[in-house]
Amino acid sequence: MAAIKQALAGKGIKMSDLKTSIQLGGTEALKNFILVDDSMGFLPMRSVAKELTSGSLVRLFVEGLTITRQFYFVQRHGDENHGLNNVFVKFAKNYYNIKL
Repeated sequence: MAAIKQALAGKGIKMSDLKTSIQLGGTEALKNFILVDDSMGFLPMRSVAKELTSGSLVRLFVEGLTITRQFYFVQRHGDENHGLNNVFVKFAKNYYNIKL
């Protein structure tokens, strides 16, 4: 939600300016709601890839609006931070830092 608020604020729009019918905390819950309602919502592209391909959802472009989020890796301190964990972190940083 913070990423959306920040992106909209950059365009002079407050969340209270939007007509909000529902706020759901989970991506899947919001996606399922949008699939059965005539609403729109902000969802990560990767979470709706199948629905975009099938045509059950469409992507709307808002000129000049870019929403970005930051993700962090959290792991326990110790020996388990070697090997496969490091390979995965390196892969994720390289793969998910691409622009969609």
